[in-house]
Amino acid sequence: MNTADHYQQLILAQQRLDLIQQYASDTSNSSRHLLELAIAELAGTLSELRGSAERLVDYREELQVTRHKAQLEHQRYRALFEFSSDGCLLSNERTIIQEINTVGAKLLNSSKPALIGKPFRLFVADQDFTTFRNQLNSLQLLPQLHRWTMHLKSQEGASFPVTVSVFPVRHQRRSVFLWIFKDMRNFEENETTLKKLASEQKLHKFKTNLLRNICHDIRTPLNSLSLAIAQLERSPQALEQRQQLHEKMRSAIAIAKQMLESVELFSYENEHKVFTLSVVEIEPFCQSIIWELQQLSPTQRNIQLTCNYQQQSICLNVRLVQQILKNLLSNALKYSDEASTVYLEVYSISNKVVFRIRDEGIGIPQQNQQYLFEPFFRGDNVQDTNGIGLGLTIVKKAVDLCCGEISFRSDVGVGTTFTVVLPINRPYDAFTP
Repeated sequence: MNTADHYQQLILAQQRLDLIQQYASDTSNSSRHLLELAIAELAGTLSELRGSAERLVDYREELQVTRHKAQLEHQRYRALFEFSSDGCLLSNERTIIQEINTVGAKLLNSSKPALIGKPFRLFVADQDFTTFRNQLNSLQLLPQLHRWTMHLKSQEGASFPVTVSVFPVRHQRRSVFLWIFKDMRNFEENETTLKKLASEQKLHKFKTNLLRNICHDIRTPLNSLSLAIAQLERSPQALEQRQQLHEKMRSAIAIAKQMLESVELFSYENEHKVFTLSVVEIEPFCQSIIWELQQLSPTQRNIQLTCNYQQQSICLNVRLVQQILKNLLSNALKYSDEASTVYLEVYSISNKVVFRIRDEGIGIPQQNQQYLFEPFFRGDNVQDTNGIGLGLTIVKKAVDLCCGEISFRSDVGVGTTFTVVLPINRPYDAFTP
């Protein structure tokens, strides 16, 4: 009997009560009093029942609304479950598959009916089965969201990486596990593609900066060379003036040549060739480098050479060692006061030659020292000084090509010391000049 039937019965009971009251009015006084008491009690009971019936109607309406909402939620859940872009399935505590969506069946390379009733653990790759079992035990002890990465395998046995999320839910008045597994194959491919793209973009930016900075640095000596040639062409000069102009031209050519050699050296990456060593007298070799740097300087700078090398001659690659010493000495001059002295010391240790360059300049901040040999890096305290940040990168490259070592120590406001140790009397694994 539904709520409406109960309500109808209450109406009929009220009608009977009215008839009883009419009958009671025709009876004797004593009987009438007893009937009136019974009728009053019955009327109260009927009133309470009427109120209960009304509340029951309200409850029924609320129940219908709640049931409708539950149906909508169930439909929404079914849509999310079925049309999810990830694999989804429901299983009991023993991982027996009770429901699975289309994506999940496709990932396991099977049909939905064929998967229902099978243990999900059968599709776990062998190398990850122990991890899967441990996670399942943990889930049963601690019923909350668990997430990890593992490999599943299709019915053919081909494994693929997935990220698994599993948590307990209520479904059809039962406690089940909802499994969501995301195929990571495309993610890994996309991640590889993005890394490759980022690397290519970084390389393109690096090449662009390199060319822009090289053009800027080469333009300066070329402009000086053009100016000197123009002066020679305009009018005859005195011998002394002509010599000065020739010296400017030689200096400009030397700077441009050094820049081009630096770029050539910087381009040496993964090739390996053995070059021929040259025998040079170490002290005159260092003196020639110092003289050249002093000629290029607008003011006569003081570079003090101390040569304690036991042998007069040494086998080395002239181009590489010139790049090392010129760049280190140029930096020492650039970042120290004009009145200060730059020191170059040469000595031997075992079967190695050591070049030590020390200045009394501005020094390198501690937070910058780990990045010192990176391309285009410039310290916080040299941003207002001309430079492109390639000198020390080229030095490091040349030292590596010589199979040598480079180290430094520096204090801000005190100065910097670079120590280069190179092997001697052996061919270096590097390029033929």
